[in-house]
Order: sequence, then structure tokens, then C-alpha cells
Amino acid sequence: MTQSAPVVQLAIAGESPDAVYPEAVAATEHAFRMLEQGLGDLLRRPETSVTPVGAD
Repeated sequence: MTQSAPVVQLAIAGESPDAVYPEAVAATEHAFRMLEQGLGDLLRRPETSVTPVGAD
């Protein structure tokens, strides 16, 4: 799937389901591969070294 033409935009633009199907399958397989291999630190928030107020 290309970044410039996500499957949803193709469908909204009037592409037929048969035309969108191959890209939808590829995008779905890619997403499941990411889940299968783990997302790593994708959603991890950076730790901060801020001292809470009154902790002096």
C-alpha cells in the first residue's frame, strides 16, 4: 500500500471493491505482521526527569 493512496481514500474516491481489495489485503497483512512481531516502543512515552512540586 502506498502512503499517497490509503485504501479508505480509494474507496471514498469511488474505486470498486474489487480494485481496492488487493491493497486492503496487503495493508491488513502488514498490520498483523507488526502485531505478530511486537510493536516495540512504538507507544512508549519518554520518561521525564521532572521533580514533582513539593518534593524538594
